[in-house]
Amino acid sequence: EIGKKYKWYESNSFDCHGKDHSGQTAYGTYDIIPTETPVEQMKQYDTIIYAGWNTMTEEQMQKILDGRPERFLVLSGDDGLTVELVKRGGDGVISVAANTFPEKFCRCVHDAMEGKIEEAEAAMQQMEEPINLLFKEGNPVGVKTALYLKGVCTNTMRLPLVPGSEALQAKLKSQIAEYEK
Repeated sequence: EIGKKYKWYESNSFDCHGKDHSGQTAYGTYDIIPTETPVEQMKQYDTIIYAGWNTMTEEQMQKILDGRPERFLVLSGDDGLTVELVKRGGDGVISVAANTFPEKFCRCVHDAMEGKIEEAEAAMQQMEEPINLLFKEGNPVGVKTALYLKGVCTNTMRLPLVPGSEALQAKLKSQIAEYEK
């Protein structure tokens, strides 16, 4: 329901049109507003985090960017759309890939934010395969598997998740070796 306040600790807070939002962090009261919300209604908020987790379309992105007040930050929740979002006037990314390939991914984002779009697009194109691998068996399995291969953490997951497959480990190991030359 648009405009309804939810308390993060109430169990019914996590059900929005049949979708579970229990992964939300405990930052107090929040609203869940769909992308279809009229821009004028969005302007009533002091802060909006638009996290199009692998579902953001270019049309949704542009609608938010065109109608946002100056105080709004628009961050990509999809690593692969980051350069496009920044090119259109967005403000950055909440990234999975930056955990695994920090130097390459951050350089790509910084290039985009500095207006070096051709360089950023070329770097993003090179990162397409590694980014796709991070999500191949779901999030956080891919990033945790990559971090395990880099010696950052153990290869254990909390159920119902399981460690990345041997095939994923082999592909990620190859990508990590290539990107950390």
